[in-house]
Amino acid sequence: MSKKKVNKANTAKFLAEFFLCIAIIAAGVYFIKGAVDRSNSVGSTEPTEEVYEVITEPPTEAENPMDMYDTYDVLNKDMFKGDLILVNNDYAYLSTGDENLVEIGAKNIETGRDYVSVVKDEYQILDVVYEPMADMMHDFIEATDLYNVMLYGTYRSTEFQRELYENDLAAKGSEESTLVAKPGYSEHETGYAFDFTTIPDYDYDGTGEYEWYTKNCYKYGFILRYPEGKENITYIEYEPWHFRYVGIPHATYMTRYGICLEEYIDMLHNYTYDGSHLEIICDDGTNCEVYFFPADNSAETTAVPVPKDEKYEISGNNVDGFIVTVYKDSVSSVPEIQEESSEEIQEEENPEENQEDIDENAEESEITEE
Repeated sequence: MSKKKVNKANTAKFLAEFFLCIAIIAAGVYFIKGAVDRSNSVGSTEPTEEVYEVITEPPTEAENPMDMYDTYDVLNKDMFKGDLILVNNDYAYLSTGDENLVEIGAKNIETGRDYVSVVKDEYQILDVVYEPMADMMHDFIEATDLYNVMLYGTYRSTEFQRELYENDLAAKGSEESTLVAKPGYSEHETGYAFDFTTIPDYDYDGTGEYEWYTKNCYKYGFILRYPEGKENITYIEYEPWHFRYVGIPHATYMTRYGICLEEYIDMLHNYTYDGSHLEIICDDGTNCEVYFFPADNSAETTAVPVPKDEKYEISGNNVDGFIVTVYKDSVSSVPEIQEESSEEIQEEENPEENQEDIDENAEESEITEE
């Protein structure tokens, strides 16, 4: 065979093999692509719309408790009034002039209570204090059958407080008193406080049967304001006769833990609206939460956070802000205490004292109560 024919044959063979390879490669690519497409269509792991909804779903109210609160604009001057105002030698009582005072004698007639004994019928107390005070005196008589406890000191004007203070200084030859508060700094000027005495000796010491008041006053919203052992905090000597209204939840907590009002007001600074709240469960199962909110001194009002759907009370603390008490649902695990209603008590063994003699003895007796 000639050389020229051999070259032509080799060229034809090369071209045939070349095109065959191209065809095989193309077929392979097509096969692989199809397999990949089929795999993706069967086992896709692309996130669904439902997954994204779960991730971006806003928190519930339970997860965001602050959503359950609104704000209530409180005048900053109201920081100086309310059941929980602290009045002592450091914090004066700033009278608003609109105190709702009632005469005890007139209130006794209005409500049919002849067992609320008072030195003078014209003595006054805040209206919010009268009912629990009368209930407490009623229940004391029921428990002890004693009728000789009398209201001796209630609301006092600043002028009368000044007279008592100056008389005490003159009697002791001292420059300050640990028995009588300075004028303008006495709880008696608020209408929230009162003193007990006993007739006919005017010597209430809070012992024996009278200890009932010390042990049970918190159930009616009262505290023994100047307890024994707290003189270095209150700067007033122990006064077993002096009671102050603060409301049942707060009186319950202070009595249980043996702290005075100064300690309680200071402690509440640790329980803020956006932090933990103080939980108090009262004897009757009432569950309360308490928190402090500072006054906004840059404005005339403070937007105090309050719950939207629960009962609450706001009191100033007379120091630097407001205390909110929220009344939650009752707790069934705490036994309910059934208290007797305040019905008229027939004074079977009540000492028959002439009212004029009582008034005369009261005026002659040396006044040493705060």
